Parts: sequence; structure tokens; C-alpha cells
Amino acid sequence: MIHIRKGSKYDGVVENATDTIIQKLTPEIRKTILRIKHDMPKDAIIPGIEVYHGVFTGHVQSYDELILWRKNNPLTNSLEWLPE
Repeated sequence: MIHIRKGSKYDGVVENATDTIIQKLTPEIRKTILRIKHDMPKDAIIPGIEVYHGVFTGHVQSYDELILWRKNNPLTNSLEWLPE
């Protein structure tokens, strides 16, 4: 759970990202995201938004591809990223 102060610069940011992802999500993209999350080792610490970033932006198709993608394309500000 995240507590964000009403009126702050982060107010509505997560909701906007969620709405945008939902609008852009296709059955194929959803399957890919779920497969990557399923294949992720239990001790891996990768925020979900980075999985979305890799799949939407980098066309990542597997957990191994995600690891390479993150190395070469770090998501430096997850609060500003939205799928195109």
C-alpha cells in the first residue's frame, strides 16, 4: 500500500499509470507479463512496473530477456514512465 498526500505531485500518478496500462494491455502482452512473473525466481527483487516497462517498451518476451533489458535500459523514474 502506498500513502500519497492529496495535492502532491504524486497524487494520481499511480492511478494514471494503471489506467494507461489497462488501455494498452492486449491478451498477448498480458500473457507475456504473467509468464515473466511466473518464471521469475522467488528471491528476485524486480518491481512489477519494470516488467511492464520491459514488455511494453523493449518488447521483452522472457525473464532472461528482461534481465538483459534492465541492464541496458534502466527505468530511472518509474513515476514518469507510461506505455506508449
